[in-house]
Amino acid sequence: MMRRNHQNEFIQTVRAALGHPAFIRRKAPELFPHQPCLHAAISDQALNRSVSERRLLLEKFRQEAIPLNLDVIGVDSAHDAAETIVSIVRQKETEWGQTKHIVTWKHPLIDRLNLSDRLSGMDMPVHVAEIEIADRDEFCKQAQHAIIGVTSADYAIAESATLVLKTRPGQPRSVSLTPSIHIAVITLNHLIDSFRELYAILQSDPADVAEGLTSCMTFISGPSKTADIEACMVHGAHGPREVYVLVLLSPDQLTAQNSQKQENADGAVDVEKSGLNAAEIIRSNQAVFSNQ
Repeated sequence: MMRRNHQNEFIQTVRAALGHPAFIRRKAPELFPHQPCLHAAISDQALNRSVSERRLLLEKFRQEAIPLNLDVIGVDSAHDAAETIVSIVRQKETEWGQTKHIVTWKHPLIDRLNLSDRLSGMDMPVHVAEIEIADRDEFCKQAQHAIIGVTSADYAIAESATLVLKTRPGQPRSVSLTPSIHIAVITLNHLIDSFRELYAILQSDPADVAEGLTSCMTFISGPSKTADIEACMVHGAHGPREVYVLVLLSPDQLTAQNSQKQENADGAVDVEKSGLNAAEIIRSNQAVFSNQ
């Protein structure tokens, strides 16, 4: 147990780091300083980098991904991304059953891949998450039997090779967590440098502010792993055993993320008008995913 005097020293150090007087206790909403001008400046820098600057972030992301067993693949177009996914699906063996099921987000970037058409006739059904709540129970069962889940991401943090995924209608966390293999398709525009930038964006970017925090925000840094048993590293114990990030390198591939952010912001207003409060939304999501 921490001695009382050491505890006080520790708390005073934290307060000083947050820029607060060491001996003044604050209420919970006041714990973190709100600095709109600073957040806006950081957010503006993060969201308005040049293509060359984003390519440098991609290289940083690649280097951080190596020790995490996270595969990062650059592709020139949505067509190339789709062909890469089809190749992965063909190569991988199912862990149970004979049919290779694929589940995907309902997302503009994923829609452009036309995976259902590309895999038709191969006995590899593609199940797309629908926005309607009535369809979600069936989709959860499909996700549990899927070998591959395909998502996009909201942001990709270069300093730790971390994908940031918000849970929304049509974009459930089951797609990234339940299948044996997770494939995330992003553009250069998704890349940011640090968690500091992510925090600033969530605080000040108009689209993110309009949407607010969803019922879940998932941070993914490589495949699931554990060394609990005999200190032996095992992948896939609590989630996907393999994770791939496909990055669209062409600058003209950036519109899908921008349109999705605007749809999310518009959708947040619609949810607010629907009369659902935050607790009801969280309960509905918990009910949907409780069987995963």
